[in-house]
Amino acid sequence: MMSGYRWLMRDVVDHIVGHPVLGPVAAQIVWARYEFGIVTATFRFVGGETMDVDGGRVEVPQDAEVGVVHAVELTPQQRDAWILTMLTAGGAAPFQQCERPIFTLTEEGAENVQLPGVPTREIAATSLVGLLARHGFERGPSVDAGLAFQYGLRAESADLTILITHGGIPTSAPHEHPPIRILNVVPVRGLLDPRELDEPEAFGERLVPWKHVPASVTSEVLAMLDATLATAPDEERS
Repeated sequence: MMSGYRWLMRDVVDHIVGHPVLGPVAAQIVWARYEFGIVTATFRFVGGETMDVDGGRVEVPQDAEVGVVHAVELTPQQRDAWILTMLTAGGAAPFQQCERPIFTLTEEGAENVQLPGVPTREIAATSLVGLLARHGFERGPSVDAGLAFQYGLRAESADLTILITHGGIPTSAPHEHPPIRILNVVPVRGLLDPRELDEPEAFGERLVPWKHVPASVTSEVLAMLDATLATAPDEERS
């Protein structure tokens, strides 16, 4: 859900729904049809058919763009309805979806290139490495005595890369490194290879305000940063 990936409906049907392992997983997920990045319908797979929250048939063209819907893309009423429907249907959800915590920016905050409210406290280097990896961020090149200063996440649905710059983590033995601080989080136009990651200033006009980032990606980035507040620096641990 972090990257907001989209598929063509035919690919989901051919490669996921009909798969002996992935098919049952797909049936426990709420899906959405997207047009120009906006959710136009939500559905689930029931015996190979597409059904809405009330069990009605939903027509989804084979060339439609679809994806796993994020809670932030639904109204409170839609979230509650889907939670009830999926609970009634039974089965085990593969991850928290409609119940997922939602984080948003104010209109003013979304006008910024630099993400507002980035935590200023330090976090253990190993904790930050683990947190970024779990959320799909990839490490940038190592420079300056083997330190890496950037991590990036490709948000393919928006053709953007979320660039995180921090105080520097050694590519080997991060557990021996003192706690560090996240310095900035910015969106960059284009899908960057991890080897291309650099200081934000290097991307110039490719830096864009957060209003151009899908709400689902913004919510997940903010949720990840919120999780750093619950992680103590090494020296605070006993």
